[in-house]
Amino acid sequence: MGEIELQRRGYNHMIVWLDQNIASKDEYHNVRKVFTTTTNPESTLQTSITDLDITNLICDEITQRDDRFLDVPFPFMLFDKASQCLTCLRENAGKKRIFFITSSQLGKDIVKRILEEYPEIFQDNQGKFYDDSIYVFCGDAKYATGWAIDYLDQICIQVENDDQKFLARLTRDIAKYLVSQGQQELSNDNVSAAQLALQYFTWAKQLYVQADKVRYAYRSDDPKNPLNVVIQLIIDTEQKIKQFQSSNIQEGTEN
Repeated sequence: MGEIELQRRGYNHMIVWLDQNIASKDEYHNVRKVFTTTTNPESTLQTSITDLDITNLICDEITQRDDRFLDVPFPFMLFDKASQCLTCLRENAGKKRIFFITSSQLGKDIVKRILEEYPEIFQDNQGKFYDDSIYVFCGDAKYATGWAIDYLDQICIQVENDDQKFLARLTRDIAKYLVSQGQQELSNDNVSAAQLALQYFTWAKQLYVQADKVRYAYRSDDPKNPLNVVIQLIIDTEQKIKQFQSSNIQEGTEN
């Protein structure tokens, strides 16, 4: 799928993952499948890790050797070399909202370099860091926190070693971004923008549902539950679209 088609469909984000093991074509197939199906709002079959933690998946010698699930509707880039990864990040700075995952070992140097030399990769047009953009995902959170301690006051970086918690958080963070995109479109106040906003909200709803399948964060009746919020946004936007369409019909009749 080409870049222009991606933009037309509304996707303007990407996932970049730097990890020697995850990027290997011969290993970690199930891990990649879990992440791609859960973070993809168009996925028809979500792979679950509720009963199988990632450590067990990694050790599974009998694994599906089919990477067609990587055909997600937005860029999902895997790297095993920090230099190539940094090139990709820099090329997409200001063009894509990047969700960057790194192992602790490879992240130690690249995260420091990014934040000190290329902070614009994870900043908006006003130079403000996006919330939750860099995820250090590793088995030894104590080690990662040791080198990342100087940067943990930045809201863009998180350290996580729990597979379910991390996957659910990443999925919700992407959903949150999609909601913000939808709200931005609604401010344009026309039917085309409202229709695109509805698309964003629908995707976000699906991601919140998929995140809940991995790990619940809110009670269903909690007013702060983002799933309830986005459902209301969908209802309101559908009504707004009907109003636009009704107004257009009335104007056509009068003319």
